[in-house]
Amino acid sequence: MPAKADPAAEAAKDHRPVYIQIAETLRARILSGHYPDKIDGELPLAREWRVSRRTVQQALGLLVDEGLLTRRHGMGTFVSAKGVESRYRAITGITESIAAQGLTPRYRVLSSRAEAAGREAAAFFGIGETDGVYRHRRLVMADGRALALADTRLNLALLEGLELSHLDGSLYGALRRRFNRTIVKAEDRYVPALAEGEISALLELQPGSPVLTAMRRAHDQTGQPIELTHIWMRPVPLDTLSVEVAQDYVGRNAGHFSARLLAQGKEVGRFTLLAQRELDVALPAGMAGHPLPQAPRSPEASPAAQFPFAGRVTGYADLVETRLAGGDFWHGPCAVWFRMRHALVAGEAPSPWQRVAVAADSGNGISAVLDYERYTFVNSDLTINLLRPPEGEWICLDARTAWGPHGGGLAQSALYDAQGLVGHATQSLAVRQREQ
Repeated sequence: MPAKADPAAEAAKDHRPVYIQIAETLRARILSGHYPDKIDGELPLAREWRVSRRTVQQALGLLVDEGLLTRRHGMGTFVSAKGVESRYRAITGITESIAAQGLTPRYRVLSSRAEAAGREAAAFFGIGETDGVYRHRRLVMADGRALALADTRLNLALLEGLELSHLDGSLYGALRRRFNRTIVKAEDRYVPALAEGEISALLELQPGSPVLTAMRRAHDQTGQPIELTHIWMRPVPLDTLSVEVAQDYVGRNAGHFSARLLAQGKEVGRFTLLAQRELDVALPAGMAGHPLPQAPRSPEASPAAQFPFAGRVTGYADLVETRLAGGDFWHGPCAVWFRMRHALVAGEAPSPWQRVAVAADSGNGISAVLDYERYTFVNSDLTINLLRPPEGEWICLDARTAWGPHGGGLAQSALYDAQGLVGHATQSLAVRQREQ
């Protein structure tokens, strides 16, 4: 049996204030159920940590402020069941997260066995690459459809005899019941990605569809690393989306339509459309501004280029092919050809309207003049005006951004296909300085 850790000795290796370290240890004990009701008194804690009673009082004060403890005059310090429940629910597994949304999770175990740690797990658990970890892969479902794929590695040094091949419930619950291990600290990192191969097949997605990936590094109540999990999640709300379309006015030559996108009764998107009747009209030759202008360069004459953020995370830059027709990304006025790599709807060829919208929403991005690491500059809307239907796969966006003095801006773009100008797009912008 390993020797019991000496809190005072461990504190000497840590550069944080001792009362912070004491509070962290007590927090882990509380969340793990170590204290069923009343915690140790101030004097026993002071002896355990070899500190003054005042230092212990500072640590307890932090936990009282967090709501984990309550003080009862003349009786001592007690665990707050309500505070523990609130705090514990913030560190949940995927089972609890899905159940909290009113869904009943179901699982399909894909594999469940001990195997060599490998580089990533070995570095996190502090073991050798050939040492054993327990790897548990399962598909998470609800309402008959796949929601997520979870690939978990667990620290076998803490979980002797672990076997999860028949697990059909909460992983965190199983760790608590069987091994008295409670996840009290978790670091989550979220990154967009593209679903390919097995992942797209299991999640019932078209290859190349965007998904959200999460990586969790979790520690138990003793502070030891216990879980390393990668999760791939479908990029849709766990609820039914509904679209409401209204025919506001339709006349002989024009029709006005509006639509709302709703999730759980809340409006998450609003759209308006003006459609005009197409007629063949003979126009006189020699009109000013005609023939219509062309893009700065054709797609064939434009060199391949990538967004500056391409490769850091998987996302929009991977979904479109881009060629630089003029200027340079993020250095003011810029012209870029766009071609979609994937269909928006599986089995359907992208429409001309989809192609132009995918490109038009990037005017703010390609013509940025501010450092995105110091500022955010999000567009609040997108307006597209077309003088004819776009043709072909390539759409060129010739964009520029202008800023006012009070946090507002405007991105304006000319839109082209291989034949010439097809329309214009505008985006209203809001600029904010990032917190450093």
